[in-house]
Amino acid sequence: MNRKVYLLAATLLIGCQGNDQQSQKQKQEFRVVNSWANDFINAVMGDFSDINEYAGRSCTIRVHQPKGSHKITGMRVVEGDTRLCIAATKAIQAASDKGVLPLTPGPVGEEFPLDINP
Repeated sequence: MNRKVYLLAATLLIGCQGNDQQSQKQKQEFRVVNSWANDFINAVMGDFSDINEYAGRSCTIRVHQPKGSHKITGMRVVEGDTRLCIAATKAIQAASDKGVLPLTPGPVGEEFPLDINP
């Protein structure tokens, strides 16, 4: 799949630590967050049409998803290409409306940045 969406949540969790400096708990949390990020991406990409037409563009969106919910309660564009950001917010909202977004794991807060770089 040529579609790429990157979540900063994993970066926020681990920071700039090298692999040898991470505790077992951090390594486990990283795996949990990584798995969640992939599930979130897949849920959103199911409603993202024509992602390839946005190649080379980027968009950062802050998403608010309460713990225990498959739906978002808000999102706001931080920066990026206007057309890509509009398409991305529509895809995120559609996935939320369907209730297919994965529950946010403990290490991820209720509000998180979503970087979209097709």
